[in-house]
Amino acid sequence: MRRSSKRALFAGTVALELALGGCVTPRHPLATDGALDITIDGGLLFAVDLLDADGHALLPRQEPFEKHVKLYFTQDGSADRGAYVDLQVSPPEALALVSIDDTCERLTGTVRCTAGLDGFANLVVRSESTFYGVATLGVLGRRADEKQIIIQAPGLPPNTTNFDILIEGASSNRVTPTYDGLACTLSAAPGMPFDKWPPGSIRSRKAELRASAPQSSLASLAGAPVLVETVHPEAFVSLDPLCPAPHERRLRLQFDAIGRSGEFHFCFSDLGGDNIQLTATSGEQTTHVTLDVDAEPRLLRIETIPAVLPAFAGQLQHLALKVAAYDADLKRVGLEVAVQSSDKTVLLPVATSLKLLGKSQGDEDVPVFVTTGLPGTAFLTVSPLLFESPACESQSIVVEEVIP
Repeated sequence: MRRSSKRALFAGTVALELALGGCVTPRHPLATDGALDITIDGGLLFAVDLLDADGHALLPRQEPFEKHVKLYFTQDGSADRGAYVDLQVSPPEALALVSIDDTCERLTGTVRCTAGLDGFANLVVRSESTFYGVATLGVLGRRADEKQIIIQAPGLPPNTTNFDILIEGASSNRVTPTYDGLACTLSAAPGMPFDKWPPGSIRSRKAELRASAPQSSLASLAGAPVLVETVHPEAFVSLDPLCPAPHERRLRLQFDAIGRSGEFHFCFSDLGGDNIQLTATSGEQTTHVTLDVDAEPRLLRIETIPAVLPAFAGQLQHLALKVAAYDADLKRVGLEVAVQSSDKTVLLPVATSLKLLGKSQGDEDVPVFVTTGLPGTAFLTVSPLLFESPACESQSIVVEEVIP
């Protein structure tokens, strides 16, 4: 038994020394007068953007998120094989120390790295948390050998250019009405308010983010997170062009390798608004666009006054209609309309286009004047200018011959 134990001990010692380079040299702490050279790969290192329920990085994530560290041990100018040091990171959550070969091993509260035959030991520092800033790779008992490592916030790297929000169909930073939900009424007063977020008919604009990587970090855009948001109550962001509920004010996207985000959509209520700011933030960079979104008219009210007019009245103009448009909250909204007659020989509008007044321009209906021709019956049609529909028809207007 005693001989077997000695053989096992000898075999274990030989195996250890072979792992250190093939020579029988015992492990030993690096002497105080020994030298330690720590080399850390250059380039960027990005923190985790999001963690899953188990505290692991949510994939895909932005690269690079780890760096190779090489330690070189010397004594009197020669490789000091078998020498070891214990490493720690401060703050401890900043980086994980990861063994990549048998020169480094994890112990309680530290990682011990031991020089091989060539005097080198290798490991990797990896970001596995949302911490970003300055971390210190420390060597226990050797404060002079500490190294600082900068961890970047996830997002676009420094010196990124051409960070922009591209919005389809928003020429001159204005979003115009569609008139898809415009209804007609002949009553003297509007009815109940409308839903400003009509399901399936919410106005949206397709958008995409673009950025150009700096020459020093061409491969660092893939997976870079970007947050798109708006705080305006009449706008939100969505991945769905139909803009279903819930109406999210913030949306997280990621860039691809050439600096493009996925397609997303800005969604606007029928009330619209001026100076609606849409913002994108990635890392330390922010860009924004400001849009003026026209209110979507929801009701066009046409009041016919009077129903009977005299024929052959020459150049005399008669009040035929009063017209107003309303938004989803039943507040007056400015709107350019076209006016047409069903029979120009009977009834002819004095002006073929009119500007209806918005809520800030007064509380008056806009009058529509006509001249009359031959006796007969006709009606007037009012529609948004340059749009054939919806077309709202007035009540019939009778033009009677005047009997002397």
